[in-house]
Amino acid sequence: MKEELLEAIYGTVERLEQKVDELSASTKNAGAETVPASNDITKLDKSINAMFIKEEEVRGKISKLRDAIIVFADLIKVELGKNEQRSKFLVDAVKQMKQEHTVTSKALQDKLELMNKSPQKKVVTHHFEPTSKNVLLFIGGLALSLVISIGAISPNGEITKIGRRQT
Repeated sequence: MKEELLEAIYGTVERLEQKVDELSASTKNAGAETVPASNDITKLDKSINAMFIKEEEVRGKISKLRDAIIVFADLIKVELGKNEQRSKFLVDAVKQMKQEHTVTSKALQDKLELMNKSPQKKVVTHHFEPTSKNVLLFIGGLALSLVISIGAISPNGEITKIGRRQT
């Protein structure tokens, strides 16, 4: 977009220069022609002066336009410089993040190596075979029935013996 704007400005400057050249050429040619004595010299003088005035105005506009182009080009250079600085800051930030990541990654890798070197603690569980489970359940059931047969709690909170009659 900036390039298109610069091309448009340069195109305008070229057209203005062409017009100035045409005006200069027409005034030079007008001076070279022979003027019949019947023409009024004052009219010719006025038209030449008007052309010189217009030429000076166009030259002033062209110089202002060239100054504007120079300022615009300088602004573009400044913007490009800022973009380069932003790019440099971005690259520096990425490098810093990469270094931090490397440090963090190394610390994590060291911890993993330490964990691999340390003896592992294993939880030991005993698995009983189905027959062993049945034997244990049978023994537990006998113990429970023994406890129940020895004593029971009556609704009053008194311990009563089961199997003996109270009279």
